[in-house]
Amino acid sequence: MDLHAYRFADFLLDPAKRILARYGLPLTLQPKAFDVIVYLVEQRDRAVGRDELIAAVWGKADISDNALGQVVLQARRAVDDSGGEQHFIRTVPRFGYRWIAPVERIESAPTEPPSVDAPGPTAHSSPASPPAAPRRPWAWAALVAIVLACAGVFFAIAERPTSPIEPASRAPAAAARAAAPATAALVVLPFVVDAPPSWSWVRLGAMDYAVQRLRNSGQPVVPSDEVVGLAQRHLDTRGVLDTPALLRTIGASEAIAPQARLRDGRWSVRLELRERALAAEGVADDPIVATREAIDRLARMLGLPAAGLVDAPDGLAALLQQVRAAILSEQLDDARALLLGAGPGEQAQPAVRLHLAELDFRAGRLDEAERALRALLPETREGDAANLHARVLNTLANIAYQRHDIVAVEDFSQQALRWLADRDDKAETGRALIGRATAHSAAHRYDDALADYAQARVVLEAAGDRLALARVDAYLGLLEVNRDRHAEAVPLLADAAARLQAFDAVVEELHARVGLVLARLALLEPAAALVECERLGALAARVSDPRRRSYADLACADAELANGHLAAASTLLRGVDARAQPADATLLQQSRVQRHRIAAELAFELGDAHAAARELDAALALPDDFDSDGTHARLLLLALRAQLALGDTDGAARTLAAARAWGERHADDDVRMQVELAIAAQALADADAVEADRAFEAALASADASRIPANLLVAAVAASPRLIEAGRLDRAAIVIGRVAPWASRHYDAALLQLRLYRALGQPAPWQAALDQASALAGERVIPPALRVPPSPPPAMQRP
Repeated sequence: MDLHAYRFADFLLDPAKRILARYGLPLTLQPKAFDVIVYLVEQRDRAVGRDELIAAVWGKADISDNALGQVVLQARRAVDDSGGEQHFIRTVPRFGYRWIAPVERIESAPTEPPSVDAPGPTAHSSPASPPAAPRRPWAWAALVAIVLACAGVFFAIAERPTSPIEPASRAPAAAARAAAPATAALVVLPFVVDAPPSWSWVRLGAMDYAVQRLRNSGQPVVPSDEVVGLAQRHLDTRGVLDTPALLRTIGASEAIAPQARLRDGRWSVRLELRERALAAEGVADDPIVATREAIDRLARMLGLPAAGLVDAPDGLAALLQQVRAAILSEQLDDARALLLGAGPGEQAQPAVRLHLAELDFRAGRLDEAERALRALLPETREGDAANLHARVLNTLANIAYQRHDIVAVEDFSQQALRWLADRDDKAETGRALIGRATAHSAAHRYDDALADYAQARVVLEAAGDRLALARVDAYLGLLEVNRDRHAEAVPLLADAAARLQAFDAVVEELHARVGLVLARLALLEPAAALVECERLGALAARVSDPRRRSYADLACADAELANGHLAAASTLLRGVDARAQPADATLLQQSRVQRHRIAAELAFELGDAHAAARELDAALALPDDFDSDGTHARLLLLALRAQLALGDTDGAARTLAAARAWGERHADDDVRMQVELAIAAQALADADAVEADRAFEAALASADASRIPANLLVAAVAASPRLIEAGRLDRAAIVIGRVAPWASRHYDAALLQLRLYRALGQPAPWQAALDQASALAGERVIPPALRVPPSPPPAMQRP
């Protein structure tokens, strides 16, 4: 037995132990997908034919190309590959596959991840180090806006999961229960095909055609890509589709079970709607023509109007459905080869050119895609190709977003909506509305964005697109985070995340759960925020875009820090840094700011003002539009505190002047609070008690006006020590009392109770507060002075 293992990229493959691990953590994947990876890795010096791979993995030859393609798709997802990128498994057109990533053959396969320790906090800070700064971990508004925009535009050409899909039996019950309630939408199942293997494309191609034709008759139908993705998760132990479980997850109640059989050159297609005891058949020389006859007969039985869809000629229709089958299986090279292999007359057809442009877009060839799409605009304004015009415009909007041209996103989406005003195309209407909402979000026109999302919801509900509805609800939740309406955001995001998990929509679920982390932190619920990170870690490992991984890791670093897990926060930051090469390609602009802010706040917790100052200098050197108004004010406040701790009076003076100027240009409650806290910090350093007291009161008023719990806590943490020192215990009790409800779950609030009860000389409440703070401290060190039992106040002391 070969006891060697193989290392490639971040993965370790051990064939003997049947383990594929990433970052030292074993992954879950189907056995056949594991066998495909092993065989391709072991034969990496050459291309492997489809027949050879089937024989090696299954031990028999009667396996269809489509079945092989599905297993290869699972293998690609396991290693963060895709049909478009192909960094590991490359498709060799008309032959098979080849492993192309560099591989290191090793003797052993350790699966324990290396331990990384952050420097421990010190109980006594150095003279130059300030106390840990009050944290504002929810300052992600600009980043949420950018990710919201990113999520919105890719509504129709969505990123597929890039890791193996868990079997249905492993799917959380909560996710299944969270699926939307059943509607009148129908599900068209993949075809059962009785024909030679060369016709395997009919399984998905005819299914997709039936979906299009039914939808064009006005029947809500679940999109093909949703059914294909979920069908893989609902196979029983024999590999048979569990249709009732699939319907429960999707939220539909009826499914069309199709069969296609080829006999003596003639195709017979039968469609059964068993819930209504209906069946329709079609017979023709071509499988798509036979499907058309059957679906039109079924539509008449359902009382639907005749489909208004103008079909391509029969030969071209079959070609396009072969292409759609390849795309649904993520065999993008095969789809391109089919299109390029068509005759000159077919290649000139707008539908073929549109498919090629969309494939170019998915492969990142934006210039080629845009040229082809712009050439299609005049040709699709009238005639048989007019039904493609909105799709062309929406794809141009996608390209514009990739280029960060929000004005063009809005323009193309608006053109699409005008074109669709008197046409019944729910899918493209929903897509255009989401595109326009994306532009509104990026321009901070949140009310307009909400209106478009609400309208998109109505359209998509009518279309029966449950996955798209879950996406829209996630976008709505993220908008509420962006508007500082965190309590309203939590139920929206929690429900959307569970539904997206049921659909295995990895990227969108990641966005929703990051939004939940930020909302929980703003609501002073750090433990609840950290619970979301358990799922986020698994999601981040499954996306191929390093920017999204870093986005999730930074949110969880914030959550770890809020829970006092300093070593874990440090490890996550180092992971982001290791991935950020170069930073502009691996981090969203706003992620770069957040990375420096979190590192600075970690340095404050560790008593290292020098490190905090370095991080803040780096953050403030980035352009202002890399962060939100409130985050920039927060950075200036933290920089001022670091400079004061280091004795840099000139630097502090410059920073305070910048903070004042920023506050004059941005007069919202959040910015005002940060600026007044900066003024108060400088006033204390200058021994100007009057100005410090005035500024603290102004900061408290602004925090109260913002109605955000975390703002109240930040202002209270900053102002309370001064009130206690000045002997204003009545005022301190009021200020600290405002955040007392969160003392049972947030360390900073518990520490304030400890300060207050010690100053009041109340031993029993002090002890309870000390126990609570100790339970929440994590790796943070409670100041030694606060651990000393209080003396009774003078009026209570004995003579």
